[in-house]
Amino acid sequence: MSEYSRPKDDQHTRHLWVGNAGPGVAGGRCFYLGYAARKERQSKVLPPVALTAEACGVEGLALYPEFVTPEEEAQLLAAVEEGPWETLARRRVQHYGFKFAYKLRNVDRSQPGQPFPTSVQPIAARMQQLAGMPVLDQLTVNEYPAGVGLSPHVDTHSAFTGAIASLSLAGPAVMEFRQGDDHRPLFLPARSLVVLGGEARYAWQHYIPHRKADWVNGELVARGTRRVSFTFRQARGFPCDCQYHAGCGNGKYFGVREDIAVLGSDRSIGLAEVAAKRLLPVVPGQQVSLRADLVTSFYDKSNWCVVFTQTA
Repeated sequence: MSEYSRPKDDQHTRHLWVGNAGPGVAGGRCFYLGYAARKERQSKVLPPVALTAEACGVEGLALYPEFVTPEEEAQLLAAVEEGPWETLARRRVQHYGFKFAYKLRNVDRSQPGQPFPTSVQPIAARMQQLAGMPVLDQLTVNEYPAGVGLSPHVDTHSAFTGAIASLSLAGPAVMEFRQGDDHRPLFLPARSLVVLGGEARYAWQHYIPHRKADWVNGELVARGTRRVSFTFRQARGFPCDCQYHAGCGNGKYFGVREDIAVLGSDRSIGLAEVAAKRLLPVVPGQQVSLRADLVTSFYDKSNWCVVFTQTA
């Protein structure tokens, strides 16, 4: 194999070989000659990672580095190490105060769960003193193995109200906030507390990419063998009253109004329209007591639901 700095030199050599390689040179063998231009690998330009909530620029976002000490971190991890873990697809979880039912995407306030562990209570009381913090009565502990992150989402409106506080333990990570094509990464050091209120809570998706390390402004930061988050919320217990979308994108009125039902969802508005027409065809001259509408979320317009409402 030969390598040339200019394509025309490669082509010239090929021409000479084809013109002069007779039977004596080739030894009776058949040669196939060709050339390819080397394609330079283009390095991906990574966006800068914010180290403070102010630099991230998302309204309602706050970051408190070193919210707990290394000793408190060890106590919190020990308190849940032998706890009642529930295994999900790629992580383990524990619930305190109220259990979150993933199939229903809600909590049942009529059935309180086990109280916060003793070592967690003073930490929760410290959080409670922060400005704008609701009454924190629910805790979800998530354990993420190396390489496992968090899918893009907005915490369910119908289950929780007010700001959300999440404590990162056992390792750092980059959390990204997404609103359409606008992505804003924020570095969460170990033992830091991130608080999502206002638009950060309701109008932006947040997620942690699935990877074992993060590039943070030119430095590769390993996440460690696992990351454990302690996420504190207030269980709602009443219909969502947020001001970010008339329907909340989370079934704001489902279960509250008996005249509303939802059937399926799809990321294609075209397929959702087909489903609506097939499920509720329009017949000239016939009065129907149902109306089929297409509903999408304010913060994620890539998922469409067919919603049926009684009209009479």
